[in-house]
Amino acid sequence: PLTKPQVRVAQLSENVHRADLQDAEKWKAFAELLALNPGWTNKDLATHLHLSEPTVTKYLSPSRCVPEVQSAMEAGALGITDVYTISRAEPDQQ
Repeated sequence: PLTKPQVRVAQLSENVHRADLQDAEKWKAFAELLALNPGWTNKDLATHLHLSEPTVTKYLSPSRCVPEVQSAMEAGALGITDVYTISRAEPDQQ
């Protein structure tokens, strides 16, 4: 039988491909998948999800942002492309 973390990995892996998933939900799912697999790199996650590494990097970009940017994305005020651009700035410039 699968362990609880293995079940969660399977659930998240399936869910990230749903069309109705919001950007913030994808970010949290990608981040949780990395947390559940501490040895994984973005490339490993991309391979597991059958996505490109740049796509994974973009969806993990909110983790490099200040909380205000993350909140704006969660509220739908910012899309993932905007958040990715913001994430490339230093925190005091976000």
